[in-house]
Amino acid sequence: MADVLSELEEFIRATRGVVHDLAATTAAALSSTAQPRRADLMEIEPLVAMILGEREETVHGGGFVAAPGLLDDAPWWLEWFAWDAGAVQRLVSETDPSGAYFFDYTFMPWYPGPRERTPPARAVTGPYVDYLCTDDYTLTFTEAVRRQDGSFAGVAGVDVRVLAVEQRFLAEFRATGRVLALVNELGRVVVSTSARLLSGDLVDELDVPTLFEAGDERLTRISDSELGLLDLGRR
Repeated sequence: MADVLSELEEFIRATRGVVHDLAATTAAALSSTAQPRRADLMEIEPLVAMILGEREETVHGGGFVAAPGLLDDAPWWLEWFAWDAGAVQRLVSETDPSGAYFFDYTFMPWYPGPRERTPPARAVTGPYVDYLCTDDYTLTFTEAVRRQDGSFAGVAGVDVRVLAVEQRFLAEFRATGRVLALVNELGRVVVSTSARLLSGDLVDELDVPTLFEAGDERLTRISDSELGLLDLGRR
């Protein structure tokens, strides 16, 4: 179990590091002008492309989502890139509030979490079905981006397919001989060794949110995240 927990914590740290680099690059780009425009974000695409290339088996997409009104020429904007048919492509979404398919990303759980937290203002959201980018069960890691005056500029982040997490950790989970489930604070399953607990399911046999709060021995929180490893006993 100790080895599994160590691997999970390293996975979280590494992914957080990628997001932090994106946030730092974005903050630096935004500090170059009093009224930023889309062109000021040009350094994000090559950085995301490099990240996707280096972590192709884990990270599916990434970029920056601007706070409404931040950019002079695009009041709503996602500078986001993802794998599509084997190539890195820009994510295209409706950013005109008057459009029929306008996407108000401020209501997405990965956006307000970092904005409302004190530093380090970051979040892990999911698993949820991401119909905009991965079209699959996803974990989204985000971190708040702030300008030099401390004002909130948006969030930087990456998408990690749950399938990639399963491929990375399921064999290690099974090798413990325990019924293990990686869950979020709501009790929703990311990966488990039980056929009864599929990705996206809620654990209904236990009050997982209370376990997170109470520090129950059956659940170990993964350091610096909203995820925990639930031990449901021997298989």
